[in-house]
Amino acid sequence: MAKKREISADRPYVLKGKLIGLKTLRKEDADIATPMFQNMELITYLSTRRRPETVESEAAFFDRVLKNEEGEIHFGIFELKGDRYVGGVSLMHINPNNHATLGVAINDPACWNKGYGTEAVRLMVEYGMFFMNLHNIRLGFFGYNARARRAYEKAGFKEVGRFRGTVMLAGKRYDDVWMDITRDEVDLARMWKMVPMIEMK
Repeated sequence: MAKKREISADRPYVLKGKLIGLKTLRKEDADIATPMFQNMELITYLSTRRRPETVESEAAFFDRVLKNEEGEIHFGIFELKGDRYVGGVSLMHINPNNHATLGVAINDPACWNKGYGTEAVRLMVEYGMFFMNLHNIRLGFFGYNARARRAYEKAGFKEVGRFRGTVMLAGKRYDDVWMDITRDEVDLARMWKMVPMIEMK
């Protein structure tokens, strides 16, 4: 009988929803992520590179993000049931007290269509608006990724524009679509509960 994985007490959840939570990343997470990035369907949704990641390329990505440099922040997405790593969410190109760009991926196809992506986006948006004082968060996706659009709309994002015909797949052109959300459209009550000694305004 396989030993049940223990929930790591030395890496607590930074943010928790009902289905998933966000944790800081560790180098060993790259070993879990690399096999997931052999899936060409996932890769096609996320990147125009359209090539599987190697152990070395994924390790290099983790080495960079683990430096926790100014201008970006990255979290792992963990399924609460079993404390299992299933993807990642990031804020990049952060302009302090103003705006940032969000990126998200649920890497495990077994976890698609379960609301994990929408919840991860909501948590990251609330974090950015509350703790980083962002006013605007934007994101982009390829026009053929209908599931991404649904997830982002459920999280409160609205389309603001598109670059027409700038993405190619199988000889066909698709739009590069952009959406955003502003602070006045986000309920920050969950974040206020994380700092109970500060009076909610």
